[in-house]
Amino acid sequence: MKILRILIILLFVSEAYGQGRKIQIEKTYWDSSHQISSEVSFYKKRGKHIYHGDYKEYNQNGRLLSISSFVNGKRVGNLVKYYDNGKMMVEKEEQNNELNIVKYGFQDGKYALIYKTKNGQNFYKVFDSLGNFVYSTDTSSTNKAYTTLTNKITCTIKLDSYPETLVLEQLEGLVIVKLKCNSTGKVLDIEPLDSFHENALRTVIESIKKSDCYKKETELNLIETHSIIFVNRFEMQ
Repeated sequence: MKILRILIILLFVSEAYGQGRKIQIEKTYWDSSHQISSEVSFYKKRGKHIYHGDYKEYNQNGRLLSISSFVNGKRVGNLVKYYDNGKMMVEKEEQNNELNIVKYGFQDGKYALIYKTKNGQNFYKVFDSLGNFVYSTDTSSTNKAYTTLTNKITCTIKLDSYPETLVLEQLEGLVIVKLKCNSTGKVLDIEPLDSFHENALRTVIESIKKSDCYKKETELNLIETHSIIFVNRFEMQ
């Protein structure tokens, strides 16, 4: 259940960057507590609130959940969201008035960076909490048969809807699994590699098992098997 919060506003006034505008800081608090829920800087122009400064959100324990910055109502720099444990969840950068993902984090401290192959396809490199490389999802250097097999399997998998718990908590991130399959494109086994949330991982695994490409290992000839990496991105719109 999503916890309700009440609005308690504290206003502080100061001069903003010599522009003569009075910057106000609005704070909201979690219901029945003294913990800050959000904090935003703004000024008023023709009766409207224009964000100018940092916008921060906190959980009930006072830990920072997200931070972004605005100048005259426009987002500048990066938006960073955090898990309740303080680890980075996702980092987005502003480009042409759109927020583009640049980094995904996992709750154990590992993170994934986005890269592009020569043909413009996205892939991810995963690093541990110390910045050491762990693995890559890039398959552009593999042979054509492998690529064809990967495309055949991934096109068959239709994911269920975004889990409601993730929507309520505004969580987003990656689910990465390794699929053991045969040369005809039938998935025999699923090995979880990394996931930002257990409900997201469960959704991905259930969707794979419901797809036409999934078969029990005992039903198939295991003379030749392959391993491919399947990545699903859960992103709030």
